[in-house]
Amino acid sequence: MSSILAGPIGPAFSLIAGALALILIVRWRQPGWHSVLAMLSLLTAGLLWYRLRSLPDQALLERPWEIMVLPTAQLVWQVDGWAWLCGLLALLVTAIEILFNWDSAGWNTPQVHSRRLLALVAALAVVSSNNLLTLAGMWVLFEIALLARAIARPQQPVVVTGAVGSLLVWLALSLTGLDSAQLPLGAGALASLPILLLLLAGLWRVAFYPFHAWLLASTAYTRPVHLTEFLLPATVGLTLLGRVYQTDLALALRQPVWLAIGLLGLLGSSLAAWLDTNQERSLLLVAVNRVTWCVVAMILSPVVGPTAAVWPLMTVTLGLSGMVVGLALVRVAGWRLPLALAMLALIGVPGTVGFPVRITLATLPTMQESLLPGLNLLRWLLTWLADTIAIAAILRHWPAATRTPSVEILFGQRWLVARHLLGFALFAAPLLTLGLQPPLLARWLGLLEPSPLFDSLWTQVRLLPGWMWLVQGLAAGLGFLLARWRPRLLVAQVAQQRIVAQIVDLGWLLAGLRGFGRGLNLASSTITGLLDGAGYVGWLALIMLLAWFLQAGS
Repeated sequence: MSSILAGPIGPAFSLIAGALALILIVRWRQPGWHSVLAMLSLLTAGLLWYRLRSLPDQALLERPWEIMVLPTAQLVWQVDGWAWLCGLLALLVTAIEILFNWDSAGWNTPQVHSRRLLALVAALAVVSSNNLLTLAGMWVLFEIALLARAIARPQQPVVVTGAVGSLLVWLALSLTGLDSAQLPLGAGALASLPILLLLLAGLWRVAFYPFHAWLLASTAYTRPVHLTEFLLPATVGLTLLGRVYQTDLALALRQPVWLAIGLLGLLGSSLAAWLDTNQERSLLLVAVNRVTWCVVAMILSPVVGPTAAVWPLMTVTLGLSGMVVGLALVRVAGWRLPLALAMLALIGVPGTVGFPVRITLATLPTMQESLLPGLNLLRWLLTWLADTIAIAAILRHWPAATRTPSVEILFGQRWLVARHLLGFALFAAPLLTLGLQPPLLARWLGLLEPSPLFDSLWTQVRLLPGWMWLVQGLAAGLGFLLARWRPRLLVAQVAQQRIVAQIVDLGWLLAGLRGFGRGLNLASSTITGLLDGAGYVGWLALIMLLAWFLQAGS
């Protein structure tokens, strides 16, 4: 038993045991006790996962995969430095999700928390998947777990999102030979098309602009606290991007056309977040913008693989978690420090995990290969404008002046405040520690070759040219003014504001795809009806296929 708990299956065993216990004690005590049990299960899994970093010999699990029509293959899970870090972040965001949904489901809390624990099990299985064969199976399992976690009655956006992501991963597997599918994902054994499909699956799951429509359409994310439910799939998606982002893919994505698309994505998502009239929807668009910001930074990074994705991953998980925690603490206790820290990280201020991302993005307007040939000034202005509006969109969520509750009120809500403070500690401790000591993250990843992204904070600050500091300062200052004067600037243009917001958030694209799908369904139903029953269509297709083969053979 001790050997099982010491391996990669140990954390999953703890979480599954906790989920089963929650299911079995549905009516035991109050819902708050169920949350305590979920947190204890999560804490045990976290300790077992953390221990794997010091036991590399036990961080590997192999199982044969046998099927009658194919040779025996190997399913491999390995907790290397990248998987270990991503697993810790998955545990962290799930802990914050439970803390901020403590007993909100009433007597359904045990079932809801059990689904969250099972979704975390699937997430840990994905981040530790060593080869494409293992990843494909675990990815489908993860999508099913997310579907079960979201709501009791599945909604169309949630179902479609899981189906599209799973289809992309399985298409990548189907286009890869069995031998190549058993090699490590970072070995460079995959062809270009499977890598492209895995890239699209990762971008789709993290809601990269313009693949974010499913996030806005899903009512599972209508409250700010439910933004934490998005962080687990975002963590898993960024984990996949870090695995597949190797040298060949990096060279392809650094071409001018793709970087121009990334720049337009930054501008469109920031404008949508700043203009949207709905505060909660704007918060989701801020998340989309910061994900896009981080992915573009990964593409521009001088390194590849997990080394390029680690700072974007930290910024998304810790920064957006901090936004949820900070907004909740302002509402409960009137404390603004947690929210300020989260916003500084998302902006990329020195001393936070977002600063290396900002340094990387600062090179976008000065690249040797121009994004818009012959229009360098326009390229620079678009980059600066996207950054300015993004800062304004983030600062838009800074709350207005509120009264701090009295000591008596805080004491009456002491358990609620304590949970919120625990959530603050969970995101603030790694955010500040790694932001102030970047080399520590390199040691956690086990990097042997030095990289400028992991130099000391003072070195990174000192090496940034003075004119870049001036440009970044102007963007921050103007962004602050745009956030403060937003009501004044837009009060007379409400109709135009809504039109522009609807255009840049790409809701019309989702509506168009839905209309196309309905039309396609109607056309297929009409054709099958004309051919006297849908059952004959299959035979007709088979006859046409056989005729095509015979003609090709002759």
